[in-house]
Order: sequence, then C-alpha cells, then structure tokens
Amino acid sequence: MFRNWDCDTGREPQWFAVHTRARHERRVQREIESRLGLTTFLPFLTETHQWSDRKKRVDVPVFSSYVFLRAVYSPELRNSLLRSQGILRFVGNGSQALPIPNIEIESIRKAISARMPVFHHPFVTHGQRVRIRGGALDSVEGIVVLNEGRKLIVSVDMISQSVAIQLEGCAYELESVGENQPPALLPAFAEAAWR
Repeated sequence: MFRNWDCDTGREPQWFAVHTRARHERRVQREIESRLGLTTFLPFLTETHQWSDRKKRVDVPVFSSYVFLRAVYSPELRNSLLRSQGILRFVGNGSQALPIPNIEIESIRKAISARMPVFHHPFVTHGQRVRIRGGALDSVEGIVVLNEGRKLIVSVDMISQSVAIQLEGCAYELESVGENQPPALLPAFAEAAWR
C-alpha cells in the first residue's frame, strides 16, 4: 500500500534519522524510497582503501549506519518503517523519533554538493559557532577549528557525529551564530584567518 507520508495530516514534513544494520544503508534507502515514496538523504565520501595487493577508491557513507528521511512522523510511519529489513530504530528518545533541524541536513548537503574536501571528524560540541556568507557554502553553519588547519566542523547533534570541511584557500566571510546574541560579522577573524 503506497501512502503519501510527506504531506500527511497537513503538518510540515521534518527530517528524521533511522539507525540501520551495518552496511545496510543503501538497501534501506532504496526500500524507503520505493516502498514508502519518502525523500531520503544518504551522503557518501570517496576514500582510498588499501589491501595487501591493491588500492581501491570506494564510496562510504558519511554517517555509517544512518539514513535520513523527510516525512511527517506518525506511529503508523514508525511501524511501517520498523518492519523494513535493515532498520533497527528511529533516532530519538525511546519510542518517539526526534526531528533533526533542517539547517544541519542542508549544511551537509551543501558541503557534499560543493565538492569541497569533506572528511570524517570526531563529534564536536564546543567552539565558535559560525555561518559562512558567500560562495558555494553560503548559509552553512558549523564550528570553526583552526588548530588543525582551517576547518569548518558540521555536526548532526541527534546522532552525535560530525564531518569536517577543509576551507584552505577559500575566501569566505564568517558570521557569528549564537543562541542569545544577534548574528554579527566577524571581520577581524575573517581577515586574519580566511585570506
């Protein structure tokens, strides 16, 4: 039975994450799209893997064992998805899935589509939170890390994972993003660190 989960009950669809069995991400994505007709997001990185006799470039999921989907959450959707082979659970608290903010998904999308150097990074929660203004990464939010080269760390808090975007040689303006303060341009930081 095909049902339009994107516009169910007149509520706005949101992004959610489902935890999958190891190496089942592509299978789960195909099933969600074909059986339920939902929009999914499964970003990949190309890495070079070395075996004893050869090297090979392989595409690996940015967030191992997770697939993102956009839908209006309901108990029926949850039950339908959990019957799918390879899905272990919705990410959330117990039986309730918790939505992922759109800005986190859009930041990852823009970083991947901009073809900037993107790689896995340990989860980061502390640091100067900024928004990039201009260029291919316009509106991308993350945390600036300078001690390892110029990197912007973009995190998906709900799954406690991050990716780093190498910004070496790029000219961007940074805008401070704080919860209790209005955004302010960081001219001194931008001039010193990003030129």
